[in-house]
Amino acid sequence: MYSWFEALGLDLDERVRTANFLYEHEALGLLEEFRSRHRTNSVHRGEVLASTTSADFQVIIGYLDWWSGVQLSRRTGEMARHYHLKRDHFLKRMKALRPRGKGGQGRSLSPGLRSRFLEVIRPDSSENPFSHDVRERNYALLLLFFFTGIRRGEALKLRTSDLVLARNNYIQVVRRPDDPEDPRLIEPEVKTNGRLIPLEGFGTAISEDAGLPGVMWRFLKARSASPGAWQSPFLFLSRGGQPMALNSVNALFATLRRAIPEFRESRLTPHTLRHTYTECLMDFFDARGIGDEDAKRYLNYLNGWSKTSDTGNRYADRRIEAMAQSVCREMQKKFLSIVESE
Repeated sequence: MYSWFEALGLDLDERVRTANFLYEHEALGLLEEFRSRHRTNSVHRGEVLASTTSADFQVIIGYLDWWSGVQLSRRTGEMARHYHLKRDHFLKRMKALRPRGKGGQGRSLSPGLRSRFLEVIRPDSSENPFSHDVRERNYALLLLFFFTGIRRGEALKLRTSDLVLARNNYIQVVRRPDDPEDPRLIEPEVKTNGRLIPLEGFGTAISEDAGLPGVMWRFLKARSASPGAWQSPFLFLSRGGQPMALNSVNALFATLRRAIPEFRESRLTPHTLRHTYTECLMDFFDARGIGDEDAKRYLNYLNGWSKTSDTGNRYADRRIEAMAQSVCREMQKKFLSIVESE
């Protein structure tokens, strides 16, 4: 970003200091620079290009958010109010320009692939691609992604104290920015609201076959034998006893995609499972007759979004698209039957 601005003879830092930021044509030019670079440096096309550009542009937005926040903190009174308004407007425009990755990564798993996923990741599955010493850990982590929609960073920030296995089983997602106890070079983040997520089992007794709590119970037993397990407060650890890193989760999903062709085709990621979780929630809301407003509130809470967030609308739009296509197909079948009868 800085190189691109320097090539144009522009001082980006001065723009941020004076709240002039980027004009729209400059932001679009920067975005096209990323697209052009990816076309030149990568053999990938289509959705891979879009998702990579989107990720890079998100880093740019995050940096400008931080740097302008520093400038805002140095102002008071009317100057601060004026800067805040211009900053807020600029960041909203940048987020609106950010491309959305297309294809499998944003989609949920089909019902058949959901069953396939749950079968393959079982520790006793003959198709499980993981070594035996990490199967219980991976099973617990993958089930949390599937059944709770938890984000990658949120899962890795969980502490053992955040997992409560008692009469009311749950995990607690807690924001702990700049955690002094976190030794990871790239610290995972809880980017949205903290929340309490229940873990359902069969009855109230905790045993090794008691549903999701039972899986977590078995995992804790396996974790206790890990090197350094008692020294680290974090729930998910590496083989060496260090808190599990973000790229380790990426590698875990890459292993699944390499081993199982269906997962490779669907581009299985933690975000795929989050989409699957959210769409299953919406199906359940429909089945229970839960109205749109209540459904929105429940989604916002369970996904950690703000109370006024409209993020859930993206999932609703996809469902509307699918339902509309289904209705269209039914209509065409009806008309075709008339034509055939004549």
